[in-house]
Amino acid sequence: MELFVLGLNHKSAPVNIREQLAFSEQDLQTVLPSLKQEAGLEEGVLLSTCNRVEIYGMAESNKSSQQVKEVICHYRDLSVDEMEPYFYDQINSQSVGHLFRVACGLDSMVLGETEIFGQVKKAYQTATDHKIVGTVMHRMFQKTFQLGKKVRTHTGINVGSVSVSSVAVDLAEKIFDDLKSKRVMIMGAGEMSEATVNHLVERGTESILASNRSYDRAVALANRFKGEAVHYDDAFNRMSEVDIVISSTSAPHPIIQFDQVKKLMQERGQKPIFFIDIAVPRDVDSEIDKIDNVYLYNIDDLQELANENLKNRQAQLEKCEQFIDEEVGRFMEWYQNLGKGWKV
Repeated sequence: MELFVLGLNHKSAPVNIREQLAFSEQDLQTVLPSLKQEAGLEEGVLLSTCNRVEIYGMAESNKSSQQVKEVICHYRDLSVDEMEPYFYDQINSQSVGHLFRVACGLDSMVLGETEIFGQVKKAYQTATDHKIVGTVMHRMFQKTFQLGKKVRTHTGINVGSVSVSSVAVDLAEKIFDDLKSKRVMIMGAGEMSEATVNHLVERGTESILASNRSYDRAVALANRFKGEAVHYDDAFNRMSEVDIVISSTSAPHPIIQFDQVKKLMQERGQKPIFFIDIAVPRDVDSEIDKIDNVYLYNIDDLQELANENLKNRQAQLEKCEQFIDEEVGRFMEWYQNLGKGWKV
């Protein structure tokens, strides 16, 4: 048996490629069983976030990684050959080390970010619910969670802005200096949106509008932060009142279109508006950036801000890597003893 990870991330693929292969919770209901039945995985976990799509698996040989590519690309009607340049593939101890680094935030756009830890946990739980996790993946991910806590407790890798949502708010603060007097609209009421609102409130923002396709969820989000819930169908009308729109929905295609924003700017009297699109697939038509006084930033644009924090955190990398190397060694020793006849 062989362990492997197959995937693509913000380092190997731009957002316009990543968004084509992103999987929603609903998608996983079909994709996970297909990975087991069609790709021949004995065990597996699929992790899909705004910055990565990765499949961690155990199978008879590394041929399964090619079958995994075929399954996930077929699901999205994509050509394996066209997507091939963006994939990376690692086996055994390298795949284990990769998972450990991902969960600890060392492979993230924002070095040391904390949101990925919860996303890895959720991916593991979803795969467990679909009965595609067995003895090996269970131990591998439990060790991952223990290591993630250790790294965050004993290093300073997450000091400063440590998430996509916090960096998005950093960007808004750079644009406006003072966020207290600015009106912000949040499109989407998921975890990313809630995290973004948290950071906005911490920076002094007092006027927040929350909109979501499910109005009840928008109300719940607005109530937590003394904001105002906006019906989804009325969101564009209310955009004329705001300075910043931060969008993070799970829509499969852009929900904010060029023609809509063109009309919006006429209603606003050309007053500047900033869109921060942290969704994958993207929520905002990239063409709106061509409209005068409209400024658009997507998730890849946040990399520049992330780099500003990188220098301070790099000093902690050596200690993190030491923890990871030690844990990889212990896990691989257990794995080899578990299956003496397996290829490891």
